[in-house]
Amino acid sequence: MLTRYLVFALAAFCLLCTESSAATLIRQRLVTDGSVDPPGDRIDLVIAFEPDEKEVRLEVHALVVATAEEQSVERVAAKGSRNRDADGRFKKTVIVKRPGTGAIGRFSVAIAYADLTLGPDVHRLAYEVYAYAGEQLQFVKPTRLTKVEVTGRTRSELTLVTATERPDSIVKPINAYRLDGDEKEVRQIELKTTRYRPEEKSTVQKVAIPGEFIRSELATVAKSDGEGRAQPSVPLEELRPKAERTVFFATNRKTSDNGKFAAELSEALRYGSCTVNIPVDSHKRGSLELPPNVRDWWKKYDPGKYFYVYDTRIVPREQFVKGLAEDDVLLYVHGFNNSFENAILSAAQLKHDLEFPGKATTFTWPGDTKRGLGLLGGYRTAEQHATKSVDSLAELLQALLDHRDQASTRFDIHVIAHSLGNRVLLDAVHRLVSDKRVNPGSKVFANVVLAAADVDWPTFAAQAPSLVSCAKRVTYYYSTQDFPLKLSKTLHGDKPPIGLCPLLHPQVDTINADNVNEFAIGFGHRYFSSSNPMLVDLNLLLVNSLMPDGRQPPLGNRQEIAGHAHWEFVPVTN
Repeated sequence: MLTRYLVFALAAFCLLCTESSAATLIRQRLVTDGSVDPPGDRIDLVIAFEPDEKEVRLEVHALVVATAEEQSVERVAAKGSRNRDADGRFKKTVIVKRPGTGAIGRFSVAIAYADLTLGPDVHRLAYEVYAYAGEQLQFVKPTRLTKVEVTGRTRSELTLVTATERPDSIVKPINAYRLDGDEKEVRQIELKTTRYRPEEKSTVQKVAIPGEFIRSELATVAKSDGEGRAQPSVPLEELRPKAERTVFFATNRKTSDNGKFAAELSEALRYGSCTVNIPVDSHKRGSLELPPNVRDWWKKYDPGKYFYVYDTRIVPREQFVKGLAEDDVLLYVHGFNNSFENAILSAAQLKHDLEFPGKATTFTWPGDTKRGLGLLGGYRTAEQHATKSVDSLAELLQALLDHRDQASTRFDIHVIAHSLGNRVLLDAVHRLVSDKRVNPGSKVFANVVLAAADVDWPTFAAQAPSLVSCAKRVTYYYSTQDFPLKLSKTLHGDKPPIGLCPLLHPQVDTINADNVNEFAIGFGHRYFSSSNPMLVDLNLLLVNSLMPDGRQPPLGNRQEIAGHAHWEFVPVTN
């Protein structure tokens, strides 16, 4: 998890090294979760300023799309005297200023429903953000559409309009990595992605009906198989998820003088488990609610608000595997800049959000930034530590496989690797196969998930065949909007990470996560654990054993790219 300040500094450096003459919109996100007070929507923006820019004027216009029959869109009239342009339409103006000497600023603009002239109905709203430096237009960016309901109870003299949307396909050239038997190549393809945009028309019907706003989201949810039938009564307490979870771990970290696991390598691999508190009543799926300083894991925090570790035990290898019993195992291999505590808590969040019924385990290697090295120096050190951690992960994998072979009941081993953790996993499995400790084709792993892989193509092409031969199913998630991987690409020059591009392989399911990736969360790098559609897809894969064509939604229809299957997530419009 990259630290916010240093990533912004690197982002500013990269942006200032490119030719540009205007403020740049890096990310825009529409928030419609009911958190805005008074009731309304919020637009979060990340803007990069030019060196001589001190401020930017933002103008936000509201659009409402008419009924499907009329196929029309209209700017919404303002209600009251504020936030009104000369024609009486809604326009909110906000001046955002450069954050001191920094090049990148984060801003929010709230739009109150009470400032919009709307009538009783379910409305589909969108907003357009115009940015000006003086009188010069810098950029225009529309938001996605959202739903709001107006009821006929208290307000008066409102305008009735409803909304529709249309899918729009975007085709862009992109490199893809093709690995098929002995054939290895990088080829340029045309990647087709789907977005939803408001119609550009202007017919609108007006009436005067009183009404008030309802804040709750109106997302359409598919009916469950049991909906509409009488269900047996179950006590509420039996349905509550456990607030305490055990996470097993293996680590090759040294311990510091205070007994904590540090960001330094140890020659020994140690095993153990942690008890983790999960704030089950307030937790939002995809979030990792951390206390003010997660590294102070020995402190007590409010159990209703935070994930935290409150008990850690070191045990021998034999006791470690005995604790796993004969349950399915979910092994998480983290990436760069994850402390020991963060790796444990991330594994707990994954188990909880995926509703994984087995044991959560993590291999936590010293990939976090050591104090005094800075982000770049810490990343380079982490790359060295990743290489030196391969034997330790191979030892853990061997322990899991030996335990399964000796168990009376066959259980599944699932692996999720993220970012730089993909390097450790690929090399570890490759060594197990090369050393003949695992037979190629034995399919000893049930599912292997490669997310946001920070691995160069030559390394991946050499090691991936071993991994594919040992897994029943390999799933590869990538995003072209992964900002930390773009920084990695800048650092590595002619050996960029593959996690920015599609992988074309007959035995690998390749899925584009652009439609569910949010820059504001981990700078577009943590979508594997923060995106609700992604977590739904992982649940359907790991818990329900469904193929991609059976996971629609959240996935869209199968596409063919250069003769290989490819999927993307259905765009989120609600």
